[in-house]
Amino acid sequence: MKLQPFAFSLLTALLYCNTYAQKPTDELVKINNHSYNVEEFERVYTKNLDLLKDEEQKRIDNYMDLFVLYKLKVDKAYELGLDKDKNYISEFNQHRSQLAEKYFVDEKAIDKLVEEAYERSKKEINASHILFLVNDYALPTDTLKAYNKAMEVRKEILNGKDFSEAALEYSEDPSAKANRGELGYFTVFRMVYPFESGAYKTEKGAVSLPVRSQFGYHLIKVNDIREVRSARDVSHIFISKEAHTEEEAQQIADKVYALLKSGTAFEDLAAEYSDDLTNKNEGGKINKYFPNKLAIDSFDDMVYGLTEVNTFSVPFKSQFGWHIVQLDKIYPIPGFEESKSNLINRVKGDARGQIMKKDLQNHLKERFHYKENKTALATAQKYITKDIYTKAFNKPELKKPATIATFADVKITDAQYLDYVNINYDRLLYITPEDALARILYDNFISKELESYYDSRLETDFPEFRNTAQEYREGLLLFDLMEKEVWGKVKKDTLGYTGYYQNHADEYLQKEIVEGTIFTFDKKKAATKYLSYLEKIKKTKDIASVKTPKVEYSAYKGEMELTDSRLPHDFTPKEGSVSLYEKGGKYLVIDIEKHRPQQMIPLEEIRSKVIQDYQELYEQQWLDALKSKADIRINAKVLSELKAKYSQK
Repeated sequence: MKLQPFAFSLLTALLYCNTYAQKPTDELVKINNHSYNVEEFERVYTKNLDLLKDEEQKRIDNYMDLFVLYKLKVDKAYELGLDKDKNYISEFNQHRSQLAEKYFVDEKAIDKLVEEAYERSKKEINASHILFLVNDYALPTDTLKAYNKAMEVRKEILNGKDFSEAALEYSEDPSAKANRGELGYFTVFRMVYPFESGAYKTEKGAVSLPVRSQFGYHLIKVNDIREVRSARDVSHIFISKEAHTEEEAQQIADKVYALLKSGTAFEDLAAEYSDDLTNKNEGGKINKYFPNKLAIDSFDDMVYGLTEVNTFSVPFKSQFGWHIVQLDKIYPIPGFEESKSNLINRVKGDARGQIMKKDLQNHLKERFHYKENKTALATAQKYITKDIYTKAFNKPELKKPATIATFADVKITDAQYLDYVNINYDRLLYITPEDALARILYDNFISKELESYYDSRLETDFPEFRNTAQEYREGLLLFDLMEKEVWGKVKKDTLGYTGYYQNHADEYLQKEIVEGTIFTFDKKKAATKYLSYLEKIKKTKDIASVKTPKVEYSAYKGEMELTDSRLPHDFTPKEGSVSLYEKGGKYLVIDIEKHRPQQMIPLEEIRSKVIQDYQELYEQQWLDALKSKADIRINAKVLSELKAKYSQK
């Protein structure tokens, strides 16, 4: 019968489906009453496939042996109670916490913030500001009052009032009286994040809308925007006004400058004239200088005014005395990949991290269907009174705890909240008034409870996390198991590894070695003359009396095994001998100084290798015993289907 093409394709598909009929949940092997399914085996097999260099180990049959041995060892570790050891628990929890970190951050949000920080790091902003103080935890009415005041002042500035005059008149920043709100140049991470964002989003010459930070509202005027100035290595000569009169300091600075122009080395002049005791003996070196690293008037301008390496500035005066700087090196601006790791840490560590933490809390509330009993919560918060600021919080004895919030299958009671307050309130007493403190304490408490619940469900909700955590768990267990059952025992088993060394003497032999010189000649006559010369030298004490023959040869001196290709096949080793041989049309005169026969290498010299070899034997015997006692039942049908899936016979 001839099958039509469509029918043939259908039949092929059906056969294909039957061939790979196993399901991920099918039992593949049962070891001591513990069942392992196809999914678990395949996950480990495919993950490690590229790591296996031995093609035979890639075969399903062979990998099944490895899988069974692995599970036997894990079972043994649990049987010995190694998972109950305090050190093991501590180490695993540490690993798990590190693994869980990525599940508590929004990777896309971090990437976006890191990219933003990098772009901002390329620019420096020169800005001024006017601050309208308002507590970060102030009531809405007070917050609105400060905001409206900021808007009124901004209107005045837009109508022509000088910004610095407005700062002097209105700013509640204590430094405004001295600097009229001027902040100088800054770049990313130098200001609190909301202020930084406000500055970078404001055009040059413009005044921002009120920007809220933890200090209050800011009006920001951007005076200038420039490319960031990279790090430099500079050298510095400092003439202190404390050590000299004004006139003397200037005269010394001028003298040093003249000497520099005449060619005197900067480091020599620094050693002789500089009053900076921290670096004068190092040539006045200041490595990796960044803008604003030193609070010295005009220092940055002079450093960054130099454009060529090994050029120096004119003498300049600061509040401390006179200075001359030399440019030693200009560092390139780091690229994104080079900066990324540092930027990630800084993003997580500043206010950006707090924003992401708040986003996580909101996400978890939504995910776990958080609901709040506002009446019960308000009742609980009445226990937080003004007395708390005298560190006099008296936790009440509640007759019947009330539920103040729920999420998922969790009920949060007022007793739990007040317990948290009792432990943590004294760290937050800077927050006023007491109702704001109560609110912050509750937010922190709920955030902790939500995160704790979320953390407890990571293995359930994220299979990838569960599998990786299990690998960590079992990996640590196996290390402890091998240390206890194999490695530790072998190290202490002196008789065992000594016996192994003696029983495997042929594996620890020192090969037969000769040490001497091979003289190679083209002609036998020349070789014979030189042989005679060497024999005479060995017999006489008056070496100077023996005349050296004028013959041409090449020589090799060193240690050689008897199998060395430089030696003739009929070579006979004898210490102190000198002999003539013919090899490949050449004539060899071989002078043997030392002959070391084949012998065992002393145990002291190779103890670590012997222990390692003995350990391999001991481990294999231990594994064989473990396997012989185990009840191992492999589902042949499922295994066959698995082999077919990976095209293995």
